[in-house]
Amino acid sequence: MDDKTWLGFWVVIAGLLVLLTAYGMAIWKYSSAADASTLLAAATGTIGAVVGAFFGIQAGASGKDKAEAARDDVQKKFDRLLAVQSLPDSERQKLVQEYSRP
Repeated sequence: MDDKTWLGFWVVIAGLLVLLTAYGMAIWKYSSAADASTLLAAATGTIGAVVGAFFGIQAGASGKDKAEAARDDVQKKFDRLLAVQSLPDSERQKLVQEYSRP
């Protein structure tokens, strides 16, 4: 696995550990279910937002990398096409015949 995958794994584990700690504190400190759920709602919402943002940024970065790689590939093909177009007709015909063979 790559570094981003491991980092994501540890982010999720850290979030779960914080939630379990908050759950334990809520049970120990509050006798009312309403008070405990209020504490857990705040912790769950915050940690969920942070973990979600982390994975959203990772997905966006991955999409950006793929788009840039595709752009670079198209640019290379375009540059080769321009180079062929600047050749004299006889040399261009030789290249066309060479690359059109199966």
